[in-house]
Order: sequence, then C-alpha cells, then structure tokens
Amino acid sequence: PEGAALWVPSGGVWSLSVIGSTGSDVWAINTAKTLVVGSARFGSSTALVAAYWSCDPASAVCTAPIELPGSCSVANDVDDLGRIVVSGCLVSGIRLTAAIIAPPYALGNFKALPGFGSRTDGPQAESISSDGKWVVGRATIGSSGKIVGAYWRVDTGY
Repeated sequence: PEGAALWVPSGGVWSLSVIGSTGSDVWAINTAKTLVVGSARFGSSTALVAAYWSCDPASAVCTAPIELPGSCSVANDVDDLGRIVVSGCLVSGIRLTAAIIAPPYALGNFKALPGFGSRTDGPQAESISSDGKWVVGRATIGSSGKIVGAYWRVDTGY
C-alpha cells in the first residue's frame, strides 16, 4: 500500500488494513486503539497536513482521515486522554511551532508549545507521555542552527 495502514491481528495472522490515501502516514495510536494520528492530503491539495482517524478497536475499521486545526504538517503522537501533539504549525504568517490539540479538536483547544522564540524552523513535538504530562521533541537554537533535544512539562499549564 502507498497510504496510511494498520497491521491488524485476525485469526492468528496479521493483515494490513489501509486507512489513508496515497502519501498519507500514520505515526501513533492511543492505548485504547480508538485514535490514530499522522498526516494526510485533503481535497486537491498535494500538501500533507496533520490528521487523525477514529477507529473501532474490535473491527479495526477507521473513519476517513479528519484534518486537525492549526495549519500543522503532522500529528506525531496521542495520549490516553486524546490530546494530540502536532508539529509544523504555521503561526503569524511565517513562524512554525509545535502544539497540543485537545478534544474536541477545534482551534480553541490548540495550544502552542513555548520556549523557542520566533523561528521559521520551529520546534518539533515528537511524543507525549500516555498520561499527557510530558512532551518531548527537538528544536533548532541560535543562529548556528544547532539541533537540541527539547521537552515540555505540559500538566502545569505551560
């Protein structure tokens, strides 16, 4: 397959269930197996954007991808409360950042992760702890372009 897919156990063997169109990606699934996150194309656009799929854990049948708000390029992880970490989010016209989007997935529940200033190569959030207290990723700092590990404690209101 050339799109997002899940491996599904069935009668002692595993089968591949394609859930996204060509070029789409799956990056993570929550513990309950009800929410899958990644990126997909929508409409006639060729750009990949952050997306999620709602899934039935018993049948492994998922919805079509649903675009997340915030003009982000990828959803990298999801915690057990359904909060999704996203990266490549365009803010203020040219600045990119990482963020958390909480359910229901609307722009009012979009919260940028702070601490790396106004950059066009903003931080990337790559994983969130299952309890939603910590986000880890990486960021570019200073004019040297040095890439460093980054973490945010997000249960404190950051």
